[in-house]
Parts: sequence; structure tokens; C-alpha cells
Amino acid sequence: MPEERMAGRTGKPPLAARRVDPIDAEASLGAASEAAERACALLRGPAPEAVNRAATLLSEAEVRLSAWRNGLAEGRVVASAPALAELRRLRSSALRTRRLLESARAFHEGWRGALGALCAGYTSGGTPAEASLPSRVCIRG
Repeated sequence: MPEERMAGRTGKPPLAARRVDPIDAEASLGAASEAAERACALLRGPAPEAVNRAATLLSEAEVRLSAWRNGLAEGRVVASAPALAELRRLRSSALRTRRLLESARAFHEGWRGALGALCAGYTSGGTPAEASLPSRVCIRG
């Protein structure tokens, strides 16, 4: 019964719990790299849907990387040259994704400050006041 719960909808155990051989490990790292690169490409666009899809892809990459790392720690996987090349590619994509997310955060913080200054003025300390921004969800009773 517990195995059925672990299997989920696909009927397979979670990726991190599966046994991984060296060939599958390299393929898993390759898939993780590709997912991270697709996430990075999505984050170059301004759409909120792109950010949500990128988050899903990054989660997928993290699960695949964890499965490889667990296999390595347990001796089921070897750190071959192709696997290490995939790890370098994954790291590069992760760093680009991090820079994109940090830039997006800084951009939105800057606009939030500008909006606060325009709508609510400045505080006595000279910083933009917090603007009362409309929310995206409205609940009426």
C-alpha cells in the first residue's frame, strides 16, 4: 500500500527514489540541463505564465539533479566525463537563471518604489512611501 502512494499518478516511484544506472544518470542530467535552459529562455519574456512554467521546469531539474546526486552518494552512479559536462552545463544555466530572477526582482522593486513616490509621496526619511496597490483577487461577501 505505501508503495502505491509513492507511485503517484504515473504508477512509477518518484524520480529520486528510482534506481539509476550510469547511462540513465547522464540522460537525467541532460534532461535537467535542458529543463534549466528552457526555464532560462522563458524568463527572458515578461509574461507571468512564463515565470510559472519556468518554476515548474526548475523543479523538474532539481528533482533530476537530486536523483543523480543520491545515486552518486549511494554508489549506484559514477561521475563520468559526459555526466560532469552536463553538470557544468546545468550550473551555467542555473547561474543565468539566477541572474535573470535577481534582475526581475530589482526591476519590480524599482518600479514599486517609483509608484510609491508618485502615488503616496515620500516618507520623512526621504524614501518612497508604500503605495496601496490594488490586489489581483477581489472577494465580495
